[in-house]
Amino acid sequence: MYELKFLEEAQQELEREIEYSAENWGAAHALKYAKKMEEQIKALQINPHICPLRNDILPGIRIKKYKGNQIIFTLQENQKLIVMLAILSICQNMDKEKLAQRQKKG
Repeated sequence: MYELKFLEEAQQELEREIEYSAENWGAAHALKYAKKMEEQIKALQINPHICPLRNDILPGIRIKKYKGNQIIFTLQENQKLIVMLAILSICQNMDKEKLAQRQKKG
């Protein structure tokens, strides 16, 4: 199993997505949504390779799409570590430069 590291920005984005869910569909929905996102992330810890490399975006980038979100991450194989770079709405885009900066932090 891979260890997990969230960049601060990715953690904040996830929290914003949960808040958005609560504001628009209520606390019960937000709690269910948060639990489902946690399950998706835990599944990645077991097998992050289910998400193909997206070298067309940046070398080493992987994206898991879940409902209305993109979970953007990279692997550090030598440390068995998943670094969460961003949690975005499916409608959001992040430019390559900003994503590359986050990737360097990881």
